[in-house]
Amino acid sequence: MWRFKQISSTVARRVTESPSDADADAFISATGITDTTQKQAIQNLVTDLKDAGLWARWDMLYPFVGGTATTHKYNLKDPRDLDAAFRITFSGAVTHDSNGITGTFSSTTHQCDIHYNTGLVTQDDNSMWYYDKTARPAENTNIMHDMGGDDHFIMSQWNGPGDENYYAENSNPLLYSTFPSGGTQGFTGMSRIIGSEYKVFRDGALVYTANTANDASRTIVAQNVAVAGRFGSTASSDNYAFFAIGGGLTPAEVTTFNTIIQDYQTALGRQTYDADAETFISAAGITAKEQKQAINTLVIDLKFKGLWDKSVALYPFVGGTATTHKYNLKNPLDTDAGFRITFGTGFTHSANGVDSDGSSGAVAGTNIIPATNLAGKQNNLALHNYVTEATAGAFQDLGFDGTTHPLFITPSYNGTAYFAINSQQSSATAMTIQAMTSVSRLSATEIKAYTNGVLIHTEANNSTGLDATGEIGVVGMGTSSIRSQRNSAFVGVTEGFTDTEMLDFYNAVEKYQTTLGRENPIL
Repeated sequence: MWRFKQISSTVARRVTESPSDADADAFISATGITDTTQKQAIQNLVTDLKDAGLWARWDMLYPFVGGTATTHKYNLKDPRDLDAAFRITFSGAVTHDSNGITGTFSSTTHQCDIHYNTGLVTQDDNSMWYYDKTARPAENTNIMHDMGGDDHFIMSQWNGPGDENYYAENSNPLLYSTFPSGGTQGFTGMSRIIGSEYKVFRDGALVYTANTANDASRTIVAQNVAVAGRFGSTASSDNYAFFAIGGGLTPAEVTTFNTIIQDYQTALGRQTYDADAETFISAAGITAKEQKQAINTLVIDLKFKGLWDKSVALYPFVGGTATTHKYNLKNPLDTDAGFRITFGTGFTHSANGVDSDGSSGAVAGTNIIPATNLAGKQNNLALHNYVTEATAGAFQDLGFDGTTHPLFITPSYNGTAYFAINSQQSSATAMTIQAMTSVSRLSATEIKAYTNGVLIHTEANNSTGLDATGEIGVVGMGTSSIRSQRNSAFVGVTEGFTDTEMLDFYNAVEKYQTTLGRENPIL
């Protein structure tokens, strides 16, 4: 099974300053940067790329630091003040400040003088990346583009009048309609490592794979590339904080590269987050950058898999306190109507999530009552619980029972798994406890149980209705006297998922847990 790999702690969680690096020093000297924070951010950026084995992959890196046209024009990989070093020649109304460069929506172009047939970037091994701090306005603009014609696009993205998006990487343009929530804001890249396809990423998450006939690579032509605009067409009015052009990256390398660039932007105080992620981060008071990035990536992953809108309540248990753990990622209001968790006594909150001592006061209600809050979901509902310890016993983990229409999941109650979705309970051989356990209903007559996104049990089971009194409880069920004593690192209440969606959901949650260093062992 696919498993997200944790990247080097040197890259992901740098807590000390990088020593002086000769390449970083050359860039700092050329740009004349004197600000201590900016200089250290460049030192860390270069060192992190080298530590990760990614420095040599790049031909052009534009960190847009220093706040002026002079400092912004330099290529970090070759900071000579020459066209041959691929300095940027800015034209038109371009604003330069501490956040990077911002163009004006017009026919103006902003270009970098580079010819792709010089052997720097090969036909089947190339990528382009940009860090956009602006949610896409309703206008038709281009990000990067060459003049080679439809058969020779290098890399391009633009929004049409219907908010369509086109991508191409030495190929014909490919229409990717209906860009998910968030527009172009964030760190977006296109990468090709084989001739027959290329991949599009947003904030480290794979969002699209292009592999139709038109997406095969074409000959790279000798044309300039426009930065924040298109030659002979409209320029972008977005705010850009970083550009890069170089060799293609694997998905694992993309994960590492994203972390490095996010760390760089964070050091300069200009990192962007998905709007929904940012709302949660602000409400919960999350300050640790690794935690903020983990939340952001989780939201992005769920959105691009089409699972965000199918989620009712998501509890990522991040921040290590009862206050941060109570918030619902989908609606982080500090109200019962926002499905905040109300924790009773007997709970321990830590960086690993929420644990319970199993006492009678250890009740944690989500304020979700099915008949009131889940109307229309009697036959379209799922529960998910990510447990990080294998404590056995007579424990009930999530939901509620003892009512007319129970709704719960417990992977092992004295050696037997029990679950119900608006129905009488079903049972099966005990499921793995230390795992993400899910139960889903997509019909009136059947429910399914999953471990780590993989289907392990299907049973005929008729739904009977939405309960009017039971409240979904976490880390122990809301109306049960038998409380769980197993640590939970994530809880979700969603619509019912297909088998494919369930695996996608697990992968997103597992990636989130791995980023926080609290993932379960591989089964």
